[in-house]
Amino acid sequence: MAKTSSFTFVLLLFLLATSVCAITAEKEDIWHKSQGFPDAMMGTWQVSKVRIDKGATRKTLYEWDDPRLLGRILTISHEAIQSDLPEDRQCLQPRALFRQMDLSPLIQVTLPGMYERTAADALADYELPLNLNQPANVAWINCHTGSFGPELLESWAKKLSLPEVRTWLINLDKDKFALLWYDQTVLLFVRIANEQKTRPSFACTMARSITEKALCQSISLASFDASIAQAYKLVLENHCVGVPGCRSQQQKKQAAWTKKRDQCGTGAQCLTDAMRSRLEQLMVIQSSAD
Repeated sequence: MAKTSSFTFVLLLFLLATSVCAITAEKEDIWHKSQGFPDAMMGTWQVSKVRIDKGATRKTLYEWDDPRLLGRILTISHEAIQSDLPEDRQCLQPRALFRQMDLSPLIQVTLPGMYERTAADALADYELPLNLNQPANVAWINCHTGSFGPELLESWAKKLSLPEVRTWLINLDKDKFALLWYDQTVLLFVRIANEQKTRPSFACTMARSITEKALCQSISLASFDASIAQAYKLVLENHCVGVPGCRSQQQKKQAAWTKKRDQCGTGAQCLTDAMRSRLEQLMVIQSSAD
């Protein structure tokens, strides 16, 4: 009896090890089948629009043109995908599994609504500039180290006949692409030209402090500053409506935060962390007004 139990245990270990090896081999096979990003995708990109399902009846993670995402910077190179997005800021040795696909099933599977709807209805709810009448070259992103974007649900992958991959990226033209982000949010990116000027919430010709001058010298920092100004405006317009003393209270808090931010001087990481934290605080307040 003891010998039988031992044999059964060894057999189970063997089967488990075989399964793990098979899964590992499959992942490695997917990695080798995928390709590096083409040179045309190299460069710096910026989120120009944030799209969510306007037909959603639940509370979504992000809002339409959410300041936490709008304006964020993404840099693609052969070595890495790096961003200042709230999630997944680094993907080393990025590769993509390229597939030419019919967009209708892709949209219906990865952007499902609360109720069954057509792909055309989904595009209308998201206001996405995609053409359902022609196949699209879709890049499914993989990272050798790190991660980038939401992982495709297993059930979705089966419906689309795909292996284990993460988010999709669809080229709209040579200077624009759409990217599936978390909680079925879609980000629209535009390419940033090398000579593009920074656009903070204030005129750079009026910059006085060393911090304001630092913001004017960085597209990423300037975009964060603009996002905070937008989030602050939303708080005043939505959260403070009909609330006595709210505007003056929020103005004092914003002034106090600005003074604290300026203690970073020209430190890029310090400024980024301070502005990302403040942006999240403001959007929490804004969300409570919905």
